[in-house]
Amino acid sequence: MIVNIIMLISMLPILPIIYYLMINEAEPKKNIVLGVTLPAEQLDNSTVLQIIARYKKELRIWTVCLLPVLILPFFIKSFAIGFSIQMLWVLIVAMLSFYPFAKYNMQLSKLKKDREWGVTYTNTVVVDMKAAREIQVRGLTIWYL
Repeated sequence: MIVNIIMLISMLPILPIIYYLMINEAEPKKNIVLGVTLPAEQLDNSTVLQIIARYKKELRIWTVCLLPVLILPFFIKSFAIGFSIQMLWVLIVAMLSFYPFAKYNMQLSKLKKDREWGVTYTNTVVVDMKAAREIQVRGLTIWYL
């Protein structure tokens, strides 16, 4: 019983940490929302905001549904089964927290492609000429052998 309490205390912070890490992906950073680069003027688009709101809602639902599973080992007599449930819970939390991200990332990518919000400089090669001048050509010396 004491082991279950210790495990509950040590496992409980995992869910809010992953939740806040994943919910942070919905905030625009350098025009990137849910892993998709959008034009700056489209960040306030109603469709984009709806997708973000649905992502946050689904992530919240998954988080609330996964929370009671941690109580399950208290009702199981076998330590091994209870411990296994708690270990599997960590894996399931990580996987199911990523599912809404992947789902809404694909929706945003499709929206970006359908509305042709792509980046215009995709085939441009950028070269830093200062760095190119600083390349030193060294011959093969005895020290390399």
